Amino acid sequence: MAARSSIRVSACVSGGCAVFAAGALLLWRPAEDSDFFWIRWLLIVVAGYVALYHGLRVLGWGLGWALRPRDAATEGTTLADGGRAYVASRWRHGALTLGCVAILAFFWFSLGLPNPVAAWIGLPVFALFGLGHALEVISPARLVLSRSGFEVNGSIGRRRSIAWRDIEPLFVVGTSSVQGVGYRYQEGRRPDLGWWRRLASRIGDTDGTLPMDLELEAGSLCRLMNEMRSRTGT
Repeated sequence: MAARSSIRVSACVSGGCAVFAAGALLLWRPAEDSDFFWIRWLLIVVAGYVALYHGLRVLGWGLGWALRPRDAATEGTTLADGGRAYVASRWRHGALTLGCVAILAFFWFSLGLPNPVAAWIGLPVFALFGLGHALEVISPARLVLSRSGFEVNGSIGRRRSIAWRDIEPLFVVGTSSVQGVGYRYQEGRRPDLGWWRRLASRIGDTDGTLPMDLELEAGSLCRLMNEMRSRTGT
């Protein structure tokens, strides 16, 4: 589940964007032959998408808390060997994919404007967003914790299996509102990470991070994983 501080931010952003979109829809009515007519609809669509995105985060957190209020920060599917599996929400990414499709349709029809600068910028940007969310629907990010280590499987990229004995204690990365869990390999146990992950390691001082779209509270997940790591005697 997402951290409560970030959920409060998402609730404020979602509510503010929803109010803005509704106000622009109901109170601002420029003439159809005016450039402001298309600017108004652009603002409404983008604000609506942002409200949908953050609203789904709040809704997902609320459902998890309602189902398991005492363990909302670390809920997941318990496996037969005592481990846990966490999978990103397909329905959430599906809704966001549809939102991107709606925005792309708007930009496509706005190409007929005299100066469709916003459309030429928005089409590739939201096409990438939509593709990313669509990949999460097909193959959602997955984290599996076991007695020997953990396995990370993102929507793109290969599956990574990391043994507890190979890494140092895990730690929280990011800002106060957007946090994740990072890890570093112990000296002499680092495998070939590839050029992209080596570059990211130098920039972020980590050898890897867990997928943030799992909507898990970083601090609680980090403590849980370090407890499982300590049971192996490392």
